[in-house]
Amino acid sequence: MNRNVKAYLFADAGMLNNTNLTRTNVKEAFSDLRADAGIGFALTINNWGTLDLVKDLVLRLDFPMFLNRFPDIDDSSLQTNKFVFGIGRAF
Repeated sequence: MNRNVKAYLFADAGMLNNTNLTRTNVKEAFSDLRADAGIGFALTINNWGTLDLVKDLVLRLDFPMFLNRFPDIDDSSLQTNKFVFGIGRAF
Protein backbone atom coordinates (compact mmCIF):
# COMPACT_ATOMS: atom_id res chain seq x y z
CA MET A 1 0.00 0.00 0.00
CA ASN A 2 1.45 3.38 -1.02
CA ARG A 3 0.62 6.63 0.76
CA ASN A 4 1.28 10.10 -0.57
CA VAL A 5 0.57 13.45 1.17
CA LYS A 6 0.40 16.69 -0.82
CA ALA A 7 -0.26 20.26 0.25
CA TYR A 8 -2.02 22.74 -2.02
CA LEU A 9 -3.50 26.23 -2.08
CA PHE A 10 -7.11 26.76 -3.10
CA ALA A 11 -9.59 29.52 -3.84
CA ASP A 12 -13.36 29.32 -4.15
CA ALA A 13 -16.11 31.81 -4.94
CA GLY A 14 -19.86 31.59 -5.30
CA MET A 15 -23.29 33.04 -4.64
CA LEU A 16 -25.96 31.46 -2.44
CA ASN A 17 -29.63 30.96 -3.26
CA ASN A 18 -32.36 29.41 -1.12
CA THR A 19 -35.50 30.43 -3.04
CA ASN A 20 -37.25 29.15 -6.13
CA LEU A 21 -36.14 31.06 -9.19
CA THR A 22 -38.71 32.77 -11.37
CA ARG A 23 -38.43 35.34 -14.12
CA THR A 24 -39.41 38.09 -11.70
CA ASN A 25 -37.06 37.33 -8.78
CA VAL A 26 -33.87 36.23 -10.56
CA LYS A 27 -32.02 39.49 -9.71
CA GLU A 28 -32.89 39.42 -5.99
CA ALA A 29 -32.67 35.66 -5.37
CA PHE A 30 -28.88 35.40 -5.02
CA SER A 31 -26.66 36.66 -2.20
CA ASP A 32 -23.61 38.84 -2.63
CA LEU A 33 -20.49 37.09 -3.86
CA ARG A 34 -18.65 35.13 -1.17
CA ALA A 35 -15.07 33.97 -1.58
CA ASP A 36 -12.47 32.10 0.43
CA ALA A 37 -8.92 30.91 0.01
CA GLY A 38 -6.64 28.74 2.09
CA ILE A 39 -4.43 25.71 2.34
CA GLY A 40 -5.35 22.06 2.04
CA PHE A 41 -3.80 18.63 2.43
CA ALA A 42 -4.58 15.46 0.50
CA LEU A 43 -3.64 11.93 1.55
CA THR A 44 -3.73 9.53 -1.41
CA ILE A 45 -3.72 5.80 -0.73
CA ASN A 46 -3.07 3.60 -3.76
CA ASN A 47 -1.61 0.23 -4.72
CA TRP A 48 -3.81 -1.95 -2.54
CA GLY A 49 -1.69 -5.09 -3.10
CA THR A 50 -3.78 -8.05 -4.21
CA LEU A 51 -6.78 -5.73 -4.61
CA ASP A 52 -5.20 -4.07 -7.65
CA LEU A 53 -8.58 -3.13 -9.18
CA VAL A 54 -9.43 -0.81 -6.25
CA LYS A 55 -9.16 2.85 -7.25
CA ASP A 56 -7.06 5.38 -5.34
CA LEU A 57 -8.59 6.71 -2.11
CA VAL A 58 -8.08 10.44 -1.53
CA LEU A 59 -8.80 12.04 1.87
CA ARG A 60 -8.75 15.86 1.90
CA LEU A 61 -8.59 18.41 4.71
CA ASP A 62 -9.02 22.08 3.73
CA PHE A 63 -8.51 25.13 5.97
CA PRO A 64 -9.97 28.37 4.58
CA MET A 65 -7.84 31.24 5.93
CA PHE A 66 -9.32 34.18 4.05
CA LEU A 67 -13.07 34.83 3.93
CA ASN A 68 -14.41 37.96 2.30
CA ARG A 69 -17.49 37.82 4.60
CA PHE A 70 -18.72 35.40 7.21
CA PRO A 71 -22.14 33.75 7.09
CA ASP A 72 -24.86 35.41 9.15
CA ILE A 73 -24.22 33.32 12.28
CA ASP A 74 -24.13 34.70 15.83
CA ASP A 75 -21.90 31.93 17.23
CA SER A 76 -18.32 33.30 16.94
CA SER A 77 -16.77 29.83 17.45
CA LEU A 78 -18.17 28.76 14.07
CA GLN A 79 -16.50 31.72 12.40
CA THR A 80 -12.98 31.02 13.67
CA ASN A 81 -12.82 27.19 13.64
CA LYS A 82 -13.55 26.29 10.04
CA PHE A 83 -12.34 23.31 8.06
CA VAL A 84 -13.67 20.95 5.40
CA PHE A 85 -13.03 17.21 5.26
CA GLY A 86 -13.65 15.42 1.98
CA ILE A 87 -13.31 12.04 0.33
CA GLY A 88 -12.23 11.99 -3.29
CA ARG A 89 -10.89 14.78 -5.44
CA ALA A 90 -12.74 16.95 -7.95
CA PHE A 91 -9.70 18.09 -9.95
